[in-house]
Amino acid sequence: YRWSFRIGAMLCLLGSLIVYFGTHEDQSPPQIKTRNRIGLRDVFMVKGFVVAVLVMFGGHFGNSLINPAFPLIVKEILPEARLLNSITGLVVASTAIAAAISSAAVGHMGDKFGQRRVLLACCSLACIASLWHYWAGTLTQLICARMLFGLAVAGTLPSANAMIHAMIPRESLGKAYGLANSLGTMGVALGPFAGGYLGSHAG
Repeated sequence: YRWSFRIGAMLCLLGSLIVYFGTHEDQSPPQIKTRNRIGLRDVFMVKGFVVAVLVMFGGHFGNSLINPAFPLIVKEILPEARLLNSITGLVVASTAIAAAISSAAVGHMGDKFGQRRVLLACCSLACIASLWHYWAGTLTQLICARMLFGLAVAGTLPSANAMIHAMIPRESLGKAYGLANSLGTMGVALGPFAGGYLGSHAG
């Protein structure tokens, strides 16, 4: 298991080197009109911003909520499985693969059909996929449910970000995106904790 951390550390180091040698940033301060800047409190008050943040939080929370239970679910479906960790990794990877495909495709659909419509469709699809997990009785069904969930949840992120971009003044976009990502990522932190607690007390 320790090799996983070593590989992760090497990939992070490689990313740092690529950024250092492969990118250039002009650090001269841009000429920004301060009249269009808004504070953090004003960002919260912008109509629709909190909704977009809640969608991002819900996606991260729902995606990570079940992670602590995956080994137990796989073991229940395949009680004689010897490669439990590898199978669990396959289930988790299927979500990420579907999400990678979905983000680009759904982002294009949002530009074509409207972000609000796409966001509603993805949230509804994520709800259906979540319910599917409950009735998944085979490994194939579980992987299909995870892939459908990954497609739906990943599709909400481009639309939510596009909505934030449309409602926040350009001069305050960095502030708004930082705040939205910070609050949304709280779902990643709270999801495994809540999932572990539910698994221990509710089964």
